[in-house]
Parts: sequence; C-alpha cells; structure tokens
Amino acid sequence: ALLDRDITRVLTTILVATTCCNIASTALFADMAVSVCGGSARKLAYATAMLTAGTLFFGELLPKAIGVNNAERTARLLAPPINIMTKILGPVAIGFAGLSKKTLKFVGLIKNEGSAEAVSEEELRLIIGGASESGGIETNEGEMIEGVLDLQDTRVAEIMQPRVNVKALERNATMLELLRLVNATGHSRVPVYDDEIDKIVGVVNAKKLLKFMVKKDADAQPIDDVLVAEFVEETYFVPETMLAWKVLEEMRRRRLHMAIVVDEYGGTAGMVTLEDILEVVVGEIYDEDDTEERDLSEYVTLRADNRTYDIRGDAALDDLVEVLVLRDDDGAELDADAFPDVTTAAGWLCFHAGEIPGEGDHIIVNNYDFTVTDADERRVLRVTAVCLDSEGALD
Repeated sequence: ALLDRDITRVLTTILVATTCCNIASTALFADMAVSVCGGSARKLAYATAMLTAGTLFFGELLPKAIGVNNAERTARLLAPPINIMTKILGPVAIGFAGLSKKTLKFVGLIKNEGSAEAVSEEELRLIIGGASESGGIETNEGEMIEGVLDLQDTRVAEIMQPRVNVKALERNATMLELLRLVNATGHSRVPVYDDEIDKIVGVVNAKKLLKFMVKKDADAQPIDDVLVAEFVEETYFVPETMLAWKVLEEMRRRRLHMAIVVDEYGGTAGMVTLEDILEVVVGEIYDEDDTEERDLSEYVTLRADNRTYDIRGDAALDDLVEVLVLRDDDGAELDADAFPDVTTAAGWLCFHAGEIPGEGDHIIVNNYDFTVTDADERRVLRVTAVCLDSEGALD
C-alpha cells in the first residue's frame, strides 16, 4: 500500500486537501453570508461564529473522534478515496514535502535524510497508549513494548541484586559448601571471590556440581575434599551506570546469564541476571521458588486492624507508593522517579531521616508514622507504618 511505502506523501496529500476544503468552504460561505446578510455587521459576526463552530466540530473534532474510536474500520473505508486523491494531488504534495524538507535542512533541524522520518520515543509511547486504549493491542502487549523502551533508560544499578543480597563463596570453599548454598538459595550460578567479596574472580555453575556428583561415584572422591576453585568460570563485569539494554546485548553476545556489577572504585556493587533484565520488559517472572503473592505477603503486609503495615526494608519504593497510596506535599500521588538514587523503602526512609535510622526511631511522612523495628548499623531491615488521622495524631 502507498501508506506503507510513502507515508509522508499520503499525509501531505491529506493536509493539502484539507487546506483546500477549508479555504473553499470559507470563501463560499463568505459569499453566501454577504448575499443573505447584506451589510449588517452583527449578522456577519453571527455567520462567522457559526462557520467557525461548524468547521471545528464537523471538520476537526468529529472526524478525529471517529478515527480514534474506529481506527481500523475507518482506515479501510477511506483508503480507496485517499489513494485516488493521492494520485491527483501527488505532484503538489511531493512539491510541498520537498520544500518543507529543504527548509528544515536549511535551518539545521534535519541532520540527515532519515531524521525527518523518525518517530520520537515520546510519540511512540503516545501511539502505544492510544492503541491500548482503543483495543488495537492488548494492554499487556503495550506494557511489554513500553518495557523495551524503558530498557534504553534503565541503568543496571536500578535492577541489580544489591551487594548485601549477593550469596557468594570463597574460592577455597568445598563442593559440599556449594551444594548446601545451591540447595538453600535455589541459585544455579554462584559468584566466587578471593578473600573478600570485592575481589570476585568468577562464577561456578551448579551444572558443574551435578557433573562432579555423577563422576564422583566412579572416582570415590569425597565431595568435601574438592574446592570450587577447580570449577570457576570467567564472569562479566559491568559498571553500575551501564544501561540495561547494553548489558542484555552483551550477555546475548557472550552467551551469559549473569554479570557482576561494580562501582566506580572497582568494588562489588551487586549482581544482575538475565531474569532481572527481562523483568523490566515482561514484569515479574516467578519460578518454582517464588509465589505470586510474595510482593504483598513478604514485603508489605497489612495487619488485621487495616491501618498498620509491616514492611521489609528492601521492599521496592514503587510497591510502597502503590500499596500505601503515598502522596507528595501537593497532594498528588508520589512519583518514585523523583528519588533517582532511591529504589527501596529503607533508602526512602533514610532520605527523609537524613541518616540511617536506628531500631525504635520514628519517621512521620505522608500521614504515616514509620517505626524502625529491625536495623543494624548499615541498613534498615524492617519497619511498621501506622496510618495517622487527618490531624496527624494516632487514633
């Protein structure tokens, strides 16, 4: 179809035809108004107002509303006449399109030939949102497409497993210790470090453990006499500022499922897996060790009084905002993106407290009284949030 081959020509043709119709209708109506109203200024003003309202409603609002609500049907109905009109007005449309491109290039708004045809990310998101609302695509499909776009703006530090949650083994650990760790965590790959976790030397795959267990029967070698250092594989290190889509691209090229995230000083900041990156696109991925209720039952739990929440420190700030319906100072729903350096409930509370709160400390934010119930010298582990009344006092 011509629309697929040259959308600029089609759109320019429609614009030319619309402009010609508006000018012609205005001229015709003006001639009729003068004939009917004579020289009465008041009558001409009424006629002009009627023309403006009619053009706005029948020429702009109504056609666009029909197109938005019945996009596919309207497109099929209007495609044949638009094709005919494109052939008739084609030379004029091509001329105006070429003139507009040369003008934009002259003033420096077009750097290359393809830039004028590009669709910006904001426009693409609007298109996706419109298609989801009109039923052109399923809601989950739209969310996945937006997730792909989010990968281009998401830094790996936002989705990684933080250092404190990384389960790793010292290189002198035995295969028996690896077996126990794999059994306890369910992880298929375990980082291995030399002396301290800031000196990760590689990873060991649980498949190596299985192969060793099978071979062990023949060799009769005790599992607690073999060191994991013999099975360590090289790993991939990425800076915490690297974009998620670049990490995904590199993982695909290297055929890896995990990468170690390092900070600007080379220390271990955390760990990111292929699953962590894919969850940006498709949402939470639940495996055999997960439950779909874990976000509410493990991270944020509402007590029987319907006003007190038990919250884990590593609960995602997005989930906290959604469950507690947190709001900013203006009364609008709190935007978690307003805190670019904070991703968890603990970090958000530290931000408001100006320090790492200790056990028993109270922080009142957004009509909630947050009380730290478990903490150490480095982080907040658990808190409770009690909803206050409108006057800021406990019921």
